Amino acid sequence: MIGRRVGIGVLAGVITGTVAAAAFGPDGWILGGGVAGVVVGATSPDLAAGLFQGAGAGGLVGLAFAVVFGLGTGVRLALASGNPTMLAWGLNPFFAVAIVYGPGCAVVASVVGGVAYAARAR
Repeated sequence: MIGRRVGIGVLAGVITGTVAAAAFGPDGWILGGGVAGVVVGATSPDLAAGLFQGAGAGGLVGLAFAVVFGLGTGVRLALASGNPTMLAWGLNPFFAVAIVYGPGCAVVASVVGGVAYAARAR
């Protein structure tokens, strides 16, 4: 299950990613993954939890990005047409975003979460 720290990190990451994506473009979501890692890493009881839970929070931020931007008008049009081939084309952006940003946000969040834990532990 998702713990409270991870949930708060995901929420902060999604909000930051949404604002940054509007300001900088889609790569702003990586910033959202970093914020999720900072929130989780700074409140973690040890380094392993900061790295592992930070990566989980970042992965969920990447998944949120894929849902928000990948399941858009293409899926709605495909469902309206009733053609399964069109649905496959409509789901393509979701999988493309999830494959790129899911691991990207998880790696960034894990690294930043570890750095946040180390900075707090000093």
